[in-house]
Amino acid sequence: MAGNTRSTPTQTELKEFCNLGYAGQCPKLPAHRHADSVRFSRAATNGASKDRLCVYYSCEQNHAPVEHGVLEYDRQTRSWPVTHPDTCIQRQAECYVEAFLERRTTGQPCEEAGQRENVNTQSARNVNTQVSAK
Repeated sequence: MAGNTRSTPTQTELKEFCNLGYAGQCPKLPAHRHADSVRFSRAATNGASKDRLCVYYSCEQNHAPVEHGVLEYDRQTRSWPVTHPDTCIQRQAECYVEAFLERRTTGQPCEEAGQRENVNTQSARNVNTQVSAK
């Protein structure tokens, strides 16, 4: 059911797999995949250009790290000078940055921002089912 198949997760799938951040048992994931989970966090700029947003990512398989790194987003040009070679992970990073920037411009409280980020994570999850696994 995974790969190029376009589908929307059921409410149960969203609750049990997507929202918990570890979809190892999700029937929509390809059997052969690089990671069960991808996590993102924003890096502090530490005096670097405020136009650049560094995003750390960590990929996990069976609860163990398999890959990690840093991606870069340029706020001024709205482009990614440093991207991830896996289009699924790159798209998830784009959703993460979109949610982060939206929170910054709307000034949403953390509680609401977290709910918004979950929605974007679910959107990224839908992207996962549309892109072929490597």
